[in-house]
Amino acid sequence: MTAPETIEEIQGLREKPVRLPRGKSTYAGRYTVSDLLVLENPDDIHASASLTILEIADAIERNLVFTDQLVQRGIKPGREAEAEIELSVEDGYPDTGLYVFFPDKADEIAEKLLDGERLHLSPLVWNLRPGEFDAYLDREQRELRLYRGQFYLPDGHHRHQALLKAFRIWNEAPEEYPNFDPERQFTLSIHFMSREEEGEFFFEKNVLGKPVAKSKSYDLTTRDPVSTLAKRLIEKSPSLRGNVNRVTDQLSGRNPHVVTLSTLHSMMEQIAGEDPALSDREIEDMSDVLARFYEMLAEVRPELGPLDIDERKDARRDSMAAQAVVMHGYAELMKAFRETVKKDGLEEAIGEWDDRLENLSPDVEYEFGDFEGDLFDRTNPLWRDLGVIQKTRTNKDAVSNVRQTRASVGKLLLEHVGL
Repeated sequence: MTAPETIEEIQGLREKPVRLPRGKSTYAGRYTVSDLLVLENPDDIHASASLTILEIADAIERNLVFTDQLVQRGIKPGREAEAEIELSVEDGYPDTGLYVFFPDKADEIAEKLLDGERLHLSPLVWNLRPGEFDAYLDREQRELRLYRGQFYLPDGHHRHQALLKAFRIWNEAPEEYPNFDPERQFTLSIHFMSREEEGEFFFEKNVLGKPVAKSKSYDLTTRDPVSTLAKRLIEKSPSLRGNVNRVTDQLSGRNPHVVTLSTLHSMMEQIAGEDPALSDREIEDMSDVLARFYEMLAEVRPELGPLDIDERKDARRDSMAAQAVVMHGYAELMKAFRETVKKDGLEEAIGEWDDRLENLSPDVEYEFGDFEGDLFDRTNPLWRDLGVIQKTRTNKDAVSNVRQTRASVGKLLLEHVGL
């Protein structure tokens, strides 16, 4: 087969646009890429344009952008029978048990996009496979109108997933990400390669070593009641608003947030159950009560409120008050507070629990052996006695956040407030 010399010779591009019946207007198609620059090198015919994050997310959410795992990072050995070959980017991160995908890599990009940091992600590459699509290239208007078919990603799956994730997170809570710009532009190259050529393209562009994988990121788009409850709590609590990492499951040293959304979600499961039948009204009522309690708690323990990065680093170094394992302990206090509200009403409960929570103040002397000081002081030997702080094989201190230590902390806090 003779290689095309001009872009119009590519199989799938029409000579004339589709016109709508009973009129002279042309059909826009499923998706239009505007302001195209066509490059017709003998061995590389493609078109370039600039697309905003909004336009990229629009194409993805219209289910037009796919990866072919036989010419991408691929399906994990032994899982071929269970895995799909073509994955829609719109479905979000693929199952890392089936596919070679690195959530931490995409999460890092998404976090930087949300923070408005400088990133070099261009060019993005989309491919239309000749013979598998129907489109019209309008040279005069510099538009490509896609009528049928889909775009494939010969490269950049992680970048596209990160762009989509950042856009969806921002779209849910735009006030929390003032530095995110949905109109930020990226260069897009549209190629016309066969499936085999896609594989060669990927091989040429990916010569770096395999990055270290981490556990699958929490699905921020889940619409279950527990997820909704966690998000409503964030919205209603001034101390949590803008203070929750909604991108990754870990808090890096440069991250000033107090907690991750996944930890908050787990706390809500402790309170409401893993699969509660909560109505919208129940979610609103419960989030009202929990937000009020969290504000009371943050008044006593400033570590739980917003801090700048230096203050957060100091708090993590010196105090256990905002450690994830202790956050699960607070969930036990939240459950007890809700029971008081049910029994005595909100105002009575607030009065009672204001006194109880004073026992957690850094000004209250706690004694354990030879130690006297703040209960949450990281040097308090109680934390080692409970197994919350343990020695690693390299003789370093590490915080254990497992079911047993969470239960121990919950019991400790309940006793410490007089329950």
